[in-house]
Amino acid sequence: MGWARGTDIFDAVMKEVSRILKCPSTAKFPDKEERIYSVFHKVGFKYSVFSWVDSQNSYGAMIRTRFMIDAEIKGNYVSCSDLIFLEN
Repeated sequence: MGWARGTDIFDAVMKEVSRILKCPSTAKFPDKEERIYSVFHKVGFKYSVFSWVDSQNSYGAMIRTRFMIDAEIKGNYVSCSDLIFLEN
């Protein structure tokens, strides 16, 4: 997997995860170097991403949430599915 493909996958993942957060505007994901090591190839055009996001909860406190999500390259876009937030 090339650098561009890994960052494309993580960009799609960030959009999907942010969509679920209480305060998506506060979301902080790993830096670009760490992101590439969060994307794991499964088979064909399918990938799993294991990473984290820092964001405010409904009380305004910043918390780190680890997550796992599947991604698949479909033509010119990345489809995400099966998002799971992991217990800390």
